[in-house]
Amino acid sequence: MEKSYPYILLLAAMVIFSGCSSSPGIGGVQKDPKELFKELALKSLIPPNGRYDYNIKLNLSNLEPEMPSFLSNMNVDTSIYNFNGRTKTSMTMTVMGMTATASIYNNNGSIVTCSEVAGLSGMKCVRGESGSAATLNNFNGQQFNELFQKNADKLPDISLAEKQYGGRGCYDFSISLDGSDFQKLAQSDPDMNIPSSYYSDSQVKYNVCLDKQYGFACLVDMKFINVSRQPDPVTMSMRMELKRFDPAGATASDVTAPQISE
Repeated sequence: MEKSYPYILLLAAMVIFSGCSSSPGIGGVQKDPKELFKELALKSLIPPNGRYDYNIKLNLSNLEPEMPSFLSNMNVDTSIYNFNGRTKTSMTMTVMGMTATASIYNNNGSIVTCSEVAGLSGMKCVRGESGSAATLNNFNGQQFNELFQKNADKLPDISLAEKQYGGRGCYDFSISLDGSDFQKLAQSDPDMNIPSSYYSDSQVKYNVCLDKQYGFACLVDMKFINVSRQPDPVTMSMRMELKRFDPAGATASDVTAPQISE
């Protein structure tokens, strides 16, 4: 994947959320969507040990001719291993008949990225986040959960429902947001390295289903409609769905990065 297109993949990583008003009760209990989201988002900051398996689908329309064609329809299988605060995020995708894998190890901020293309290159590991693997890692959307948790009062009303994905019960929050409003929100956080001017004329449709017990995302389903780019507006959609959560599926060896010779 070419490094010249990181922002396209980063757009797909976005977890946009809000909550402002009360909603009808779920299971007979009156719940405020904003407060419920804040509660679950706080829980998600310290995810439980285990293995999280996701499937991610990304679709882009009206791509410019010089952009890689595979960006129009991407399918990424992702497994996240969490063990005592250390993580490994492993991603597998097939591009033009070749299977590429990447793993990002994070040990309290010390990061190692390993990548491999079957039949083309062996496994190579480097210190720090690297290229498209680092961008894909943002699919977990944690920075966006934090952003919208801090700014929930500035966002429109949301709808709230109960659903289930990967065998986990979750609260599903839905929102529609004008691109100009999202642009202002993104620009308010200096840590968000996103060309938000592209969104000014778009519509953002988003829903996230947060695990009832732990707050991690069981589903992220989002669409940016008519993003302003030349020559034609682009519509981007991304769906990240939990397939399985195994609380006993991660060990210390799973999150231990290979040794790198200096």
